[in-house]
Amino acid sequence: MLWAATVSAAVALTAIGLERTLFFVSSPEPLLVERLRVGTLVLQAGTAASVISALWSHRRRHPIWVTAGVSAPAVAGGLFFLMPLTLIPQAAGLLALPAALTGLLGGLIGRRRAGTARSGARTG
Repeated sequence: MLWAATVSAAVALTAIGLERTLFFVSSPEPLLVERLRVGTLVLQAGTAASVISALWSHRRRHPIWVTAGVSAPAVAGGLFFLMPLTLIPQAAGLLALPAALTGLLGGLIGRRRAGTARSGARTG
């Protein structure tokens, strides 16, 4: 299912991006600057994938909690762009990534149950 793959990609890219942008000391060393640049690009991709997944979830008429959960990594990405050199985006990621996985499971289980109910109605 392509929607599930998009959500999974959003979670993975956001996690990698948050890890790459995690710094306790800011110094202008070339390796750290490059790591921050790559982490920012990966985090942008994860945020975009999260927004696309949330719009797609809404289009698929998932419950609002599924759509909100799937869009949660975009909040962590947005916080990074507002406060880039703090640990607040990483702290938000600790809540956002499990919420996205919960939304993913809710969307998959809800679709499976809805498909089972529809197929049962046709045969009955």
